[in-house]
Order: sequence, then structure tokens, then C-alpha cells
Amino acid sequence: MASKRWLGQDIALRSAGLALLCLAAFLGRLLFGGGPHVAKLVDYPLAGATFLSASVGSALLWQGRHLFDQVELSSRWATHVDEPAGAPWAAGSALNNPVRSSEASS
Repeated sequence: MASKRWLGQDIALRSAGLALLCLAAFLGRLLFGGGPHVAKLVDYPLAGATFLSASVGSALLWQGRHLFDQVELSSRWATHVDEPAGAPWAAGSALNNPVRSSEASS
């Protein structure tokens, strides 16, 4: 069982997600409650706010504190330590070290 600290954070994040979904429902009702209409200038930011609050709210509601869990990367996407010494992206390369590149040119 999760500790009370984590449980409280999980409930708070999920509650914030539910509040954002309620806000999205309210904004959607405000935008489209009167039926089809010609969009005014104020409708575009409201539609963006509706989409953003629905997206963030659903992520928070379904994931809770697990939204911030670390995941293990496969070796294909992980940083490799065994890089060739002369590679331009290597840490000791002249391209990444301005002091060495100025010494090499003189």
C-alpha cells in the first residue's frame, strides 16, 4: 500500500484532473451550447483552452502521480558510452571543446 504522502498527492492530482475536465465541459457547453454559429474572435482561445484543459485533465485523472514515473529506456535509445574517440560528437572532440580547437589551430 502506498504511503499517506503519496496517496495524498495522488488524490490531489486526480482531483485537479477532474476539475480540469469539468472546466473543459463548461467551456465546451459555453462554446457549442447555443448550436451552430459563426465563430467570433473570442471562440478560438476558448476552444484552445477547452482542448488544453481536457487533455491535461484526462492525463492527470487517469495517471495521477504515476504520470511522473520514470521509465526504462531500451538500449537503442539510451546514451552509449563507448563512442569512437575521433567522432565529432564525442566529449573530447575539438568541435565540443573551444579551448582545444583554438590550440589546434595555432
